[in-house]
Amino acid sequence: MSMIIMLRHLLRWMRRRKRVNSKRTNMSYKNSLISAMVALIGKVAFISKCNGRDTVPKRIPGSPLKTLVFSDCPLKIKEFVQEGHMRKVLPLPGDVDVLCGGPPCQGISGLNRFRNRDDPLNDDKNRQLVTFMNIVSYLRPKFVLMENVVDILQFAEGYLGRYALSRLVAMNYQSRLGIMLAGCYGLPQFRMRTFLWGALTTMVLPKHPLPTHNVVIRGGAPNAFTQSVVAYDEIQNPTLKNALVLEDAISDLPKVGNDQADDVMEYLVKPKTEFQRYIRLSRKEMLDYSFGDKTGPGEGTLMDHCPLRLNKDDYERVKRIPFEKVGG
Repeated sequence: MSMIIMLRHLLRWMRRRKRVNSKRTNMSYKNSLISAMVALIGKVAFISKCNGRDTVPKRIPGSPLKTLVFSDCPLKIKEFVQEGHMRKVLPLPGDVDVLCGGPPCQGISGLNRFRNRDDPLNDDKNRQLVTFMNIVSYLRPKFVLMENVVDILQFAEGYLGRYALSRLVAMNYQSRLGIMLAGCYGLPQFRMRTFLWGALTTMVLPKHPLPTHNVVIRGGAPNAFTQSVVAYDEIQNPTLKNALVLEDAISDLPKVGNDQADDVMEYLVKPKTEFQRYIRLSRKEMLDYSFGDKTGPGEGTLMDHCPLRLNKDDYERVKRIPFEKVGG
């Protein structure tokens, strides 16, 4: 069950509350529910199918909500809001410095053959962009950073990208739209992505970082947004590092067979490139604190370098694939 369906039930519950409560009480509950949605988005795996029932199969650490049965959603959300406010774990307007998010892209992805081009926001897959902006409207963070695929600027003449930008402007946020290429920042891939910055008028609007590397071009930005590509001015002549290719990333990996099943391995050779030296650093050396107080993988440890085990016939087919392109 998707988050959109859950939010619909929340709104229905809010409408029922309006018929029995005062306007002031309803506004309080409405604000609390919106705040609860923010916490839920980050802390609860909303609804998943488990033995034919719509439930959250396990408690999420740090969340006061233990098990959510779909039929009990309104009551459970109410309890979550009340307990969350008592424990002061729910953000309130003015409490948030930075709100980051990346609304799902399934509704605009080029791999989706059933995209709603005529009315993109009428597609449930795209409604979470509206939810994201509603959360911004309620919490009023100092800064907003939204990431998405470049199709948000290409599909339906950039309807959703224009919508996101206009929502920020309408909320009196300074805004800056940028198209960035992962390869321009030292990764061995092209990967074009859209980043939208927002900042309150009392804050300094952040700039997108300028490229550090050349890149192997694999496509272009939408024509209407070419000026949004993050790059140096034409009159500038920056000194950029060489573009990274696949060999720069994986040439130091040990060979494995069809029966390799070890999750942890040791590198057999020294790193051959700057990228390989960096990727072997420990989490602490990378200044990556996503593990919290827990210890992450140590330096020089290779993780998950095990292929999908193939059956005998498929394995023989794969062995016959030439290493180099044949012909012209």
